[in-house]
Amino acid sequence: MRKTAVLAVATIINCGCASIDDYMPIADDAAPEVASKLLSDLAACKELAAKVNIGAETALSVITAGLGSAVVGFAFGSLSGAAGKGALFGGVPGAAAGFVNGVEQAKRTQKDVVRACLIARGHRIYY
Repeated sequence: MRKTAVLAVATIINCGCASIDDYMPIADDAAPEVASKLLSDLAACKELAAKVNIGAETALSVITAGLGSAVVGFAFGSLSGAAGKGALFGGVPGAAAGFVNGVEQAKRTQKDVVRACLIARGHRIYY
């Protein structure tokens, strides 16, 4: 159990390294002076989006989903006299699902920041 907890904490901390470096928006810039600035603006906007704290968003999602699932597992486990096991079997998968959801949500937030930034700089972004 201790090894699992250490691995979970290390994974959560590591997820802060996730990035949106591979994101390339679909842009329709009719004006050549705007289109020529797309790559430099994209780099600046990705730098801004990198400030989104992926670790914090993911940790909150892990805690929320893990606790919620543990409470449900505890309730069902207590019906059969194994409340602790029920909480464990509910909390671990819930925390794992929360981890995946938290990372994906943080990446969506980063992508939204890049898109908003590019739009504010005069680019027409569709995706």
